[in-house]
Amino acid sequence: MNREFLYKKPWIPNFIDDRYASENPIQSWLEDDSQGLLMRKFEECSLDELILELVDIFKRGNPSYDVLAALFGSYLEFNEEKKIFSVHKIERTNEDIIRVEMHVDAQSYEIRHLNLYAQELPPLQSLKNKLNELHKDISFQETSNEFVITERECVIAILKDKRDI
Repeated sequence: MNREFLYKKPWIPNFIDDRYASENPIQSWLEDDSQGLLMRKFEECSLDELILELVDIFKRGNPSYDVLAALFGSYLEFNEEKKIFSVHKIERTNEDIIRVEMHVDAQSYEIRHLNLYAQELPPLQSLKNKLNELHKDISFQETSNEFVITERECVIAILKDKRDI
């Protein structure tokens, strides 16, 4: 699956978006539906598989926050003051994630923190085993309300929904 679409220059608020001006979006969609395939994977896979996919995405580079957000669902919101991009209507078959927040750098608009808010934290032992097996250089920590993975310049966290704490 081609994942280059993830790493396009991110949209910067208050600027004209001409990232795709030279492309023919219909032709590229007909030739390669990688974005649709990855969107379906995000929707249908287990939480463990989703986390492993996200770690792999960030190992390859820092994805565009707006493209990554669209893979999770709709109802996107950007808080310009805090530089937080939120996805409130998550499209997941398991309905295990309530919302997603991405804290982006004020200058580069690269994702620094990716927070996945879950209704309940799932048992994480198999995820920890898979992370250790696939990515020996990765660091992570677990508390009663969160599981945090540090990859490159980004922190990926699964958090128990703070409205329930």
